[in-house]
Amino acid sequence: MLSLDFHHIALSVTDLTKSVAFYEQLGFYKVHHYTNLEGVYEITHLKLEEVILELFSYSDYQPLPSTAQAIDTDLPVVGTKHFALKTENIRATLKECIKLNIAPVDTKIKRGKTNIEYFFIKDPDGIQVEIIQDDRLL
Repeated sequence: MLSLDFHHIALSVTDLTKSVAFYEQLGFYKVHHYTNLEGVYEITHLKLEEVILELFSYSDYQPLPSTAQAIDTDLPVVGTKHFALKTENIRATLKECIKLNIAPVDTKIKRGKTNIEYFFIKDPDGIQVEIIQDDRLL
């Protein structure tokens, strides 16, 4: 049997500085940076607990597809949809996200089909980030 642990999530972003600042507001911190010698792309690794977020920034990036702009239109499309960050107090976290201006003031907490409470925010490129409170003790 294989013995594996989760290592990282990779995202492509348009502006590395803006994206790093956004994810730092969520508790990530920078642990590594690489710039390609030709200046075609850069990679920054951010860390939160044991998870690494790998951000790629290409000088000739392609924009996020329109279907990925909203979670309800993106779920039927095959591929990675979003990633989730867990909190112990979703209401306090939502208030803080609104205060930090990374969640709209009209953001609502929902209860999903898997019986967890959640809300979504978007990073500077419109990439969906789910904030959840999961008390199921899985």
